[in-house]
Order: sequence, then C-alpha cells, then structure tokens
Amino acid sequence: MHSYQMTESGVWSCRPDAKENEYFCQSISHKNLESEQLQKVDFAILGFASDLGVQRNHGRVGAKLSPIKIRQFLSRMTVPFALSGYDCGDVLVDNKQSLLAAQTQFAGKITQLVEHGITPLVLGGGHETAYGHFMGLMNSSKADDIAILNFDAHFDLRPVAADNEGTSGTPFRQIYNDCTAQGRAFNYYCVGIQPRANIRELYEFAEKSGTKYLEAATVMANPECVSQLISEILAKHKQVYVTICLDVFHYSYAPGVSAPQALGITPQIVMSALQQLRQSGKVLSLDVVELNPEFDIDNHTARLAAVLLTEFLYF
Repeated sequence: MHSYQMTESGVWSCRPDAKENEYFCQSISHKNLESEQLQKVDFAILGFASDLGVQRNHGRVGAKLSPIKIRQFLSRMTVPFALSGYDCGDVLVDNKQSLLAAQTQFAGKITQLVEHGITPLVLGGGHETAYGHFMGLMNSSKADDIAILNFDAHFDLRPVAADNEGTSGTPFRQIYNDCTAQGRAFNYYCVGIQPRANIRELYEFAEKSGTKYLEAATVMANPECVSQLISEILAKHKQVYVTICLDVFHYSYAPGVSAPQALGITPQIVMSALQQLRQSGKVLSLDVVELNPEFDIDNHTARLAAVLLTEFLYF
C-alpha cells in the first residue's frame, strides 16, 4: 500500500556550534506550509521511497531506503549563501501494491510544487521515480517544451506491460508512449550509456524514438562533448528535467547502486554539467535516483548524491 509521510524533523540536524546559514540543514522547513509561505520557497525536497520497479527489473532491492539516507548527508553540507527550502516528505511504496498508483500520487505533489514556482529536488527510489516525476511536470500549467536529460548507464526504454505497471527499466518508454498518445514531442537525451548494459533492441528503440545519447567511453575520452550536448539542449528547448541515475558513475565513486559500473564516468563531469544547467535558469526539476544504502561502502554513494544536489543549488 502506498502512502505519504512527512519527514521527521530530526533528520535535519546541524552541528551544535553552527552559526546562521552555514549548513544545508538550516535552510529547510519541514512543517506544512500555507500557500502564501510557499511563494517564498526556492526549492523543495520530495522523496519517492520505492524499489518495486527495481525488484520487477530483477535488480538488487534497497533503493526505497535512500530518501532518508540522502537527507542525512544533505543536512551536513555547508552552503555559501542562504536559500529557502521545504521538505515535503516521502511517497512510500509497498512492494505488493500498484506502482502506477503511487507514481500518480507522486505526480500530483510534483505538479503542486511546480505550480507554485518551486524547483522540486527529488530523492529516489529506483528510476521508476522518473515516470511519476515527469507525469507531474507535464500536468503542470507551466510545462512548456521540456527536454529530459538523463545521466545514466542505461536507456531505461524497456517495453512496458499493457496495464502500464512499469519497472525501473521502463520510465522513459512510458513517457514516450504518453507523449506519442498526446501528440507531444519526446525530447530525450542520455549521457553515460554503457554498451554492455543495453541490449540491441534498446539501441534500436533509441534510434526509432529520436533519443540522442553519449556513451560513457565517449564522455571519458572527451568530457567537453557533454557541455556541447547541453548547449544544444539549452538552445533548442525552453525547459529541462534533469535525472541522475547514480549507476552512471564508476563504482569507486558509487558502489551503492543496483547495477555498479566498472567503466562508469567521474562525478566531476556531471558536476560541471549541473553548473552549466543551473546557470541557464532552464531547469524545471531534478532528481537523483538508484542509491541503494544496503550495498553502499562507507556511505560513498549517499555522500555523492548530497554533493551533486548542493552543487546544483549553490553554483
């Protein structure tokens, strides 16, 4: 059974000697805010505590534990200036119930935030998070010509069941199906694709759907190609939804994922990309997904997720 839960205030704990506006934890309100208060919020944290999609995709479960874990490390990040943040809590997904119903509930919360002009920063969950996230963006009256930029080892374009109950491997196929049915453009870009982690059928569907991608080896040989692709996206589209699957990184940086990558890319490449995207002012929303605390080593992956989010916010 899926449900919604506010985050306990104790998650956002600071050093006892912290001065005003020194740490991320000091930027966060975790109480229910009225509509007029929301107008003053710069960003919102929202979790999708699910690994049902990972389980269905035959991966290593545990990602549903990640929203709280990422918050713990976000809390400790130092910040260069004050922003106003709001913790909306988590949508919780029971592994025996409808994933689509949970994604639809999650989409409603994303829509509410975007309607108030707030940038959602979403903590997955498996990459099934992306379908509900994008659904919420598209349901907003402020959605206009959105490009999807996915940092990922996988296309996540696998075929979806007839009842639209997806997996962590289907979110962008589901988005493609919805865009096609609604007569919308499917503007999908991937960075960090691993040839040995995507079957031939997925490459063929990427070609059919107009997906543009950079393989991990290309990115590592020429990191500037990422900046060039982002410049192309920003010139062509009005808004960008950014999704970061932590398995895009080499496993020395991100061991705590369902599918660790021996030939993944480095965090510095994605950090530079996030700075470029932030500077553009076109990012509508962002998520970080696929952290699996069960397999993390000394919280390397959780720390990386927190750094990526703060690098985006405070550039």
